[in-house]
Amino acid sequence: MKVFPRALLAVLCAPHCHSFSLRPVSRFFKCFESFGQSRVQVANEPTPTDRLWRAIHDEDKNVVEALLQCDSDAGEEPTLVNSLRNGVPHLVHAAQKGSVELVDLLLKHGADVNAATQDGPDIGKTALRMAVRMCQPSEAAAGSAAGTWEKNHEAAEAMVRSLLNGSQKVDTETRDRYGKTALMVAVSHCRPAVVKLLLKDGADYEAGDYERPPRTVQTFAEWNTIRANFDPRGRNAHAQEIVANATANVALIEQARLEGISL
Repeated sequence: MKVFPRALLAVLCAPHCHSFSLRPVSRFFKCFESFGQSRVQVANEPTPTDRLWRAIHDEDKNVVEALLQCDSDAGEEPTLVNSLRNGVPHLVHAAQKGSVELVDLLLKHGADVNAATQDGPDIGKTALRMAVRMCQPSEAAAGSAAGTWEKNHEAAEAMVRSLLNGSQKVDTETRDRYGKTALMVAVSHCRPAVVKLLLKDGADYEAGDYERPPRTVQTFAEWNTIRANFDPRGRNAHAQEIVANATANVALIEQARLEGISL
């Protein structure tokens, strides 16, 4: 009796890439070939949802695309792309990883752009909510390395722009467990380029969170200015930039209030 490699058995036994129906055998080997290019952990995951999560975690575009294509080839309405792992949508996971390429790929295969986390501390957070506060892991580990601050701003702007420019209408008013919207988070992270994108898309600049009294977008912007200015010993290397960005955010909000959202 021939012994099959574990990776091949995993592919042949996964509900979306296989089934022991009369589907062409070539499809099995097509899926297996794609898995063979990925890490062993992907094929060892117990379910298609776990495999997709692992491939996104490893930022392996080839395997992600192979999994989604296998799901589409099954002949039924694709469900894998919008499945949840521990209550987290795959699109949210990709946004959290900071991969615009993976986010675009998932959206191309029908991911719901407004899908929100259903459980845990990140409950209510969507891909947009993750994107506006993006701090890429490799850069965060570098601490205050030169260029990290700027790269995080640029990455967040690219991700938000990609989400807003997609074919689906993004709900910018989705709230997390504290009542914060994407615009509030963008302002609190001092990202005027992202704030401008959200305001152009119609984000509500007058909404308040769940605190009593509610904190508004204006509150977060002004607080950043106060916090950065209160640095008598110069410990915050980005104090001047925080003040500049916070001031820019205040100006953008005031402009939106006076002139509408034609920024």
